[in-house]
Amino acid sequence: MTHIENHARKGSVYFSDAFQCYQSLQRFCKHLVVNHLKEFVNKRTKNHINGIKGFWSYAKHILYNYRGVSRCHFPMYLKEIKYHYNHPIDNVFKLFLQLYFGYVLP
Repeated sequence: MTHIENHARKGSVYFSDAFQCYQSLQRFCKHLVVNHLKEFVNKRTKNHINGIKGFWSYAKHILYNYRGVSRCHFPMYLKEIKYHYNHPIDNVFKLFLQLYFGYVLP
């Protein structure tokens, strides 16, 4: 909780499952809960946590290949993984050539 107090932005919203230790989040921010014993998507609010679970599963799969990354470079690895997760069909090499050299491949 100390980490959340020190690093969460004002107005942050947290989505979580109904695990009991998350209940104290309500003291610091808006906390929306999905009770997986009842449903995976809250019917009233349409809230769910499947997207973030899918992303972290994807990220762990990619990071496993590196057999660990340094703490100082982790944010950049995460940014790259986020880009690939959100743009699965983009050819990054072609994009790099276009941005860096102004060259567009046929």
